[in-house]
Amino acid sequence: MAQDDLIDRFRQSRSSLSDLPDVSALGDDRARALWVLWVGSAKVGFDYLTPGNIEAVLRDVFGVRASRQRIEGILAKEKTTVARRKVGGRRVYPIMQ
Repeated sequence: MAQDDLIDRFRQSRSSLSDLPDVSALGDDRARALWVLWVGSAKVGFDYLTPGNIEAVLRDVFGVRASRQRIEGILAKEKTTVARRKVGGRRVYPIMQ
């Protein structure tokens, strides 16, 4: 998946997200990362994202700073909310339903 396509699709979907809490108002980086994963899966059409993808969406679409390393650390500790997979040699995270 091209990161530019990901960013564009999240930007195009912003108007349909008005019924959800504002990602910048969420209390911590864990909640923000899980929010992006859920929105990516349920509203935008991406089954999984890398920590770098999540960082880019937060930064470029919503103006929220969270480092890729921090997101990776948060998601690596999750036991039931996300799965860890390798796709094309990269670690990706799908959110569990």
